[in-house]
Amino acid sequence: MSVELTDAGELLLRQVHPTFVDEGGRITSQAFTPTGNHDGALSVARGSLVSAQEATEFHRTTGRKSEGTWAVTVGEAHLQGTKCVEDPSGPSNVEQAHALICFSGSTNERKKVGQVLARFARDRGRLFP
Repeated sequence: MSVELTDAGELLLRQVHPTFVDEGGRITSQAFTPTGNHDGALSVARGSLVSAQEATEFHRTTGRKSEGTWAVTVGEAHLQGTKCVEDPSGPSNVEQAHALICFSGSTNERKKVGQVLARFARDRGRLFP
C-alpha cells in the first residue's frame, strides 16, 4: 500500500537522461513525462531523505546515465492533478527515498502535465551538478 506524500514543499528529485537535455542545456518536457517504465508514473527521489548529489551519484553507479538532478515540489505536482506516493525499492538510502509521481488521463494529457512540470523544474534550475 502506497503512502501519499503531502508536504507541498518537499522536492521530488528527478534524474534527467542526456537525451532530454537540448543543445542549450535546457531540459525538455520528456524529462517529466512518464514512459512505460512505471505504468503512467514518474520515478523520483524524495528530497527530504536524500540530496540531489546522492541521487545523481547513485543513479550513475547503477549504470544509468544522468545529466543531473532537476526537481519539482509535491505541491507543484499536485496542482497538475497528479498523486505523489512513497515507493521504497531497496536497502540503500536512495532506494528508500524512491517515490512516484502518478499521472492519470490520456497520453496527451500526461504530455501536457509533463510540459508544466518541466517548466517548474527549469525555472528552479539544475540542483546537481
